[in-house]
Amino acid sequence: MNIRTATLQDIDQIAAVEKECFPAAEAATKEEFEQRLSHYGDHFWLMFDENGKLIAFVDGMVTDQTDLTDE
Repeated sequence: MNIRTATLQDIDQIAAVEKECFPAAEAATKEEFEQRLSHYGDHFWLMFDENGKLIAFVDGMVTDQTDLTDE
């Protein structure tokens, strides 16, 4: 297993995992992932299996707020 931060070259694989895991109405788009990577790419982790296939990811911005809001 390999864990690393994401790059823009990972967008297609990330979008494919997202599509598998969420209903279409809830899944983030490739464009939304591009925005996320451009704003907090250092906090976007990918996990690959032993064959190099993306099997999971975690992303989220860093904040000091106790409660997250939609603003």
